[in-house]
Amino acid sequence: MKKSKTQTYPLMQTDGGLSFAILMVGYIVLAFFVQAILLAFTDSNSTLFVAVNSLVSPLALILVIVYQIKVKNRSISVLSLNKFNKLHLLTAILLSVGMFLGLGFVNVLFAQFLGGIGLNLASPNIPLNNPFELIFFSVTIALLPAVFEELLFRGILLNSLKGENLLVRIFTVGLCFALYHCSVSQFVYQFIYGVAFCLLAIVAKSVIPCIIAHFINNFSILLLTYLKVNVDLTNALLIALGLLALIGYFLISYFGLKGQEQQVPKKGVKFFYLPFGLFGIGMCLIIMLGNLFA
Repeated sequence: MKKSKTQTYPLMQTDGGLSFAILMVGYIVLAFFVQAILLAFTDSNSTLFVAVNSLVSPLALILVIVYQIKVKNRSISVLSLNKFNKLHLLTAILLSVGMFLGLGFVNVLFAQFLGGIGLNLASPNIPLNNPFELIFFSVTIALLPAVFEELLFRGILLNSLKGENLLVRIFTVGLCFALYHCSVSQFVYQFIYGVAFCLLAIVAKSVIPCIIAHFINNFSILLLTYLKVNVDLTNALLIALGLLALIGYFLISYFGLKGQEQQVPKKGVKFFYLPFGLFGIGMCLIIMLGNLFA
């Protein structure tokens, strides 16, 4: 039977796991070919290499979103691009400030620990030597990932687990989000951020506040680097201010959740993980280990 162009199907748990697996396969294949072509006439430290390579992740994300919407004929509602109120905008700002100032030290300390035991933490330097480079990388590293990562993780993946226990949903998507970045040193921080984004998306019933918070975080780091401003994330006063912002975020989220109707949990998330989700997670772990011992 031929599918109608207007026909839509609900997301299943397997859609979430499959989407994550396709994302990792797409990312690896694109990165391999793009880097192979670039290395034929430039080196990995060149501005051209970093600039073109920064487009690989957004392209892989777009590939998965197009697959679900166009190929699988899903409704665009699975992306959760819904309206939200001003309170959720405030919540997004509190989350951005709170994570950067309140928990930024987690990245610093964990990176120091890993470096202290001799693990490789080298990452490509982003060239930010002029306004053009700042604008370009603000789009490719700050804006595009903020948009498409949220559409996939807090849209498709989170919706594929709709009806599951709240903690199961946010833990699963937060874990996939952290693993996707393939950074051991940032894994703990990315996991916390991933969980917080999930909570914000559920409370706001929209990924748009998550996109805003995500962009603020990414752009702030780029801008501070461009301006050569060094923020001491281990400063006790900054941590205290950040934690106050996080408390405000969690209070708003808590009361927002209380006002929502709770669904009866399903039996588990095995269909998310088996077989596709575990395949995607396995690829992330291989890349992470390879980066550590390269």
